[in-house]
Amino acid sequence: MGVYRLIAEFILIALSWWLWHPLGAACIQFFIVSYVRSPIVNRAAFWDTKTILTVGIAWGAGMAVAIREIVGLATSSRFLATLLLLEGLISVKYVGFEPAPEDEFMYNKADQTATVGSVCYLLVTALALAIGGWPH
Repeated sequence: MGVYRLIAEFILIALSWWLWHPLGAACIQFFIVSYVRSPIVNRAAFWDTKTILTVGIAWGAGMAVAIREIVGLATSSRFLATLLLLEGLISVKYVGFEPAPEDEFMYNKADQTATVGSVCYLLVTALALAIGGWPH
């Protein structure tokens, strides 16, 4: 079942990219988040502060770089680029939504990881925009 889902997602991404590049970029973001969210939510309850920071920074910075590159390939419109970058921020924060039951009533460490990732995403995106300008 997992292989068929992966093949179906790649076909969906290819078709959406072929129809309209920004739609394909949005599908790529959803694809990335769908595979990263589950391990973070399932394991976050057992993480210490160092692990939360490490995973949050890696998640936020990685998504900022990936989304920046995808947006650069997908569109030259500043409006669409802004929407896709905003969707990237929402995607990074979504990782902490509805944490595992054992994490929800304790410290909600999945949300802490998502918050660190969101801050890192904003910083890396702002730095990339300041240095490299708008993607085109």
